[in-house]
Amino acid sequence: NNMTHNNIVRELKLHSPAGVEPALFTWPNTDQQSTKNDTVFVGGDEIVKTIRLVFEDYPELYQQNLNLSTCDIHSYTNMKELCDKFNKIIDTHIKLNRGTEAFSAHLEQRATAKLFRHILAQVYSRAVTDPDKLRVYEPFSPSVYGETSPDLIDSMLKVINLTEDQTFIDLGSGVGNVVLHVAALANCKHVYGIEYEETPAKYARAMAEEFGSWMRWYGKQYSEFQLEQGDFLLHPMM
Repeated sequence: NNMTHNNIVRELKLHSPAGVEPALFTWPNTDQQSTKNDTVFVGGDEIVKTIRLVFEDYPELYQQNLNLSTCDIHSYTNMKELCDKFNKIIDTHIKLNRGTEAFSAHLEQRATAKLFRHILAQVYSRAVTDPDKLRVYEPFSPSVYGETSPDLIDSMLKVINLTEDQTFIDLGSGVGNVVLHVAALANCKHVYGIEYEETPAKYARAMAEEFGSWMRWYGKQYSEFQLEQGDFLLHPMM
């Protein structure tokens, strides 16, 4: 496939089911194709997964003719067609439903654990531009010091069962994945992370920004959160 060898970078767009600005995907995604790990999307893989998850969230919008399981994720033309079809479905949905009670009620919901994993991968792949700088070779795997696996966070949330008046604090919050996970899935008052090291703290700021825009795109609620750089031993909150 010559697409990845020439230097034309194009953009594909997906319209938001929540009616906010569209999400942009660069094509071909050569940077991401050169590394091998779970949070990296190849070709149109991210687009197909995103569309699938929107239809899981809005099953009434799904249309058979999208052929999600057979489309060629390495073909720009194929992906462009898929995006155009999806965008038409979404535009109609927004036109018919925006302003209705059902539409607003849907935007009050939180992401499922499954959707959040996908959002986290999208956030990480855009925000953490050079994972080697973190000396982390497999994002979110339990074997690596410094990253807590999503499974572990899910189990922890079940055990501690945070309530609306509680604050969750992560000391040494790294790139912020635990803070974002808790903010997305737990209905608590505030989630707070503090990280001493410069590099993860810098990535955490980018993670926070990407997280905010993807959660808006999917139309999902999350708890208030804050990611800061500093020394928690000297912090006034402690």
